[in-house]
Amino acid sequence: MAYVVLTLLSGLFYNIVYLNIKEKYEVAVAFFFIVGIHAIYNFVVWWNIFFIK
Repeated sequence: MAYVVLTLLSGLFYNIVYLNIKEKYEVAVAFFFIVGIHAIYNFVVWWNIFFIK
């Protein structure tokens, strides 16, 4: 259940950050920023699943 809540909250976070960056810069910059954040988030989640348990 916690992962579902985290997924929803992270999706909301990504959307807010994307919209704020898109207003200041162009769409490509916002897209790659979100992709970078998402990659780091996935790494941390899978690191916790496999190694910390």
